[in-house]
Amino acid sequence: MLCRLFCLLLIIAAATVTAKCPKNSHEVDSKCFSFQSVKSAFFHAEYKCKLQYSGHLAAIHSAFDNGFVTQIASVVFPDANKSVWIGATNSKKNEWVWTDGQALTYKNFTTEDEASAKGNSCSALSLENGQWIAADCYEKKPYICLSLDSKDLAATTTAASDAATTTAAAAPEETTTKAPAADEAEASGMDATF
Repeated sequence: MLCRLFCLLLIIAAATVTAKCPKNSHEVDSKCFSFQSVKSAFFHAEYKCKLQYSGHLAAIHSAFDNGFVTQIASVVFPDANKSVWIGATNSKKNEWVWTDGQALTYKNFTTEDEASAKGNSCSALSLENGQWIAADCYEKKPYICLSLDSKDLAATTTAASDAATTTAAAAPEETTTKAPAADEAEASGMDATF
């Protein structure tokens, strides 16, 4: 009996360790990128990434990751004149930070976009050239979520739980009939968490 229990626990542990990214995600360096075609405002997209993937809008920390994400996004979202949300915002203290609270150690903004963005700007990845642009947070765009694979997720759960708790206030379902003022109210509630 003890042997069977041990074997069962061993199988459960092995299944947990071998689980990788969520379905329809793409893995690079133990990170899972999920590409969402539903257009949403920046803070609603961030909320959906937390809700669906226990993650955030994509934080890009290297030229390699930027190239990978741009290449996949260009295939998933074939309209080359468009951009998609990634997770940098300067809505607090006029400094660019990722929505998970990390500093930007790698930047790929156009020079004029990084310099001209004066607070309350959010970042989007241009599918045309892979550069980042500062955009109005209330625009509705497709977005990219980032979550860690299951091995790394367990190690970061404690650190991320405080951030997730402060953003857990339910965001209303997004509809196409909202007035701009309703979008502003929704985003301003989420904005306070960064």
